Amino acid sequence: MWSRLLGFSDGTSRVCRWRWPTGAPPTSTCYASPTARTWPDLSGRRSPTVPGVGRRLRRLRRAMEYVDAYLGEVITLADLASAAGLTRMHFAAQFKAATSTRPHDYLLRRRVERAQEMLLSGQMSVVEIGLSLGFETQSHFTSVFKRLVGRPPHAWRRAMSD
Repeated sequence: MWSRLLGFSDGTSRVCRWRWPTGAPPTSTCYASPTARTWPDLSGRRSPTVPGVGRRLRRLRRAMEYVDAYLGEVITLADLASAAGLTRMHFAAQFKAATSTRPHDYLLRRRVERAQEMLLSGQMSVVEIGLSLGFETQSHFTSVFKRLVGRPPHAWRRAMSD
């Protein structure tokens, strides 16, 4: 028998136990756990408790690496699904289940995180940073940045440099 704490997309966690009795099909039992939301282990190690988890995590990690590699270009759901080796809908569902966020929201968050690094270096203007990270216009970059960080890029840069 194996036990594992699993996180679900609705933010809950459950402890699941699997049994593989000799000559019988596997059975499982899950019950609610009061623990906080869990995030996936992206180390790529294969889990001995749940068959196929290692493959799913490797696919998820490949998609996240693709985002980091091509952050400044147009990235579609089809591109991410192809990097993970899945169909678009299957990838979107697995990504949402594993991270509790949609692929597009993850992409925007990664772009804003990279923008914060670039803003701190002070070598490029806000417009150049936004355009280099794949935002179509400065206003789109500013609105996404403000929604995720709480301040517009200029104000955030000024506050961080003080």
